[in-house]
Amino acid sequence: MALGITTETPFASMTVDLAPGDRLVLYTDGVTEAEDLKDREYGEARLQAWLQANREAPGRRLIDGVIAEVLEHCGAARPRDDMTLMCLGRVG
Repeated sequence: MALGITTETPFASMTVDLAPGDRLVLYTDGVTEAEDLKDREYGEARLQAWLQANREAPGRRLIDGVIAEVLEHCGAARPRDDMTLMCLGRVG
């Protein structure tokens, strides 16, 4: 659901402390719900595993790498939804 469309949708809030060097990757459902030719989704577990394996990569490389990984998963099937990603990091 798009944020801000309706006031009836409950959203949980939380606080997360980022230590120097920590990063936060935000993404839309188009990333995790992208399907291959057999209708298998890329999935959250696969995304988490890929990000963990590539956690030392610079932010831009993380974003480009996720997109490339998802497109590789999809193969000849093109994603049906947009894929939006943002990587935020704390320096110092």
